[in-house]
Amino acid sequence: MPVPTATVVIDNCVITDSSQGIVICVTDGGFVSDLQISNVTINLRRFGWYHLQGGAISFIMKRRSEWEGTPVAKGEPAPGVIRNIAIRNVIAHCTGPSNIDGHPESPIDGLTLENIKLIISTDPAAPYDMTVHGMRITNATNLKLKGIEVQWDKPALDQWQSALDLENVQGVELDDFVGRQAWPDRNFPAVEFNDVSDAMIRDSKAAEGTGTFLGVRGKKSGEICLLGNDLRKAKVAYKVAPESAAARVTEMQNLLPPK
Repeated sequence: MPVPTATVVIDNCVITDSSQGIVICVTDGGFVSDLQISNVTINLRRFGWYHLQGGAISFIMKRRSEWEGTPVAKGEPAPGVIRNIAIRNVIAHCTGPSNIDGHPESPIDGLTLENIKLIISTDPAAPYDMTVHGMRITNATNLKLKGIEVQWDKPALDQWQSALDLENVQGVELDDFVGRQAWPDRNFPAVEFNDVSDAMIRDSKAAEGTGTFLGVRGKKSGEICLLGNDLRKAKVAYKVAPESAAARVTEMQNLLPPK
């Protein structure tokens, strides 16, 4: 049975003095489709207990049993559907991560993120902070990322790692990305691919202090191309983990780190 669609447009908004920015939450077989969000300025702070506090963009897709930590019930609906979402022109001051999570049984399909600037800090007064990566995207297909910029601000958090982390994603176009890992002296890549295939990174730039620009992990990673990137400020263009030895990584027309 086809999933119904409805077009929703949200434009020219300011979100301020809030604990969360843009959130899409799907459960019980629900769907979100054909949504456009653009021209949003976000200023966040943490208010207390909820684990999503401080994140600029968050997608969650779970069965009810997964929320409750119980076995899947007989006749329980599928996780749901998130597809054909475009978010453009966002500047966000964050005190938490942007976690965009599809479901292993129902990947997010056709997500576009364009001109997204994240300025990330922490709140020393908050009871906890679960930020690890600036933006993390899991379980997705046909992903387009353009003009993503991640800046690590102060106060900082010791557990911060990569600017962009993708896991179990098939079909990625990453254009005009600017960023580095959180801590210049630590061995995390600016961009981490874990089980990512059919990926193109174009016209992107390693920020000052970048160690490894791209890290590739996972047995399912492969067919990754770096084209026309400025990687001169990185120490290493990319590293492939031992379990990803069969992954094919192609370089073309990049400005590479000095030898």
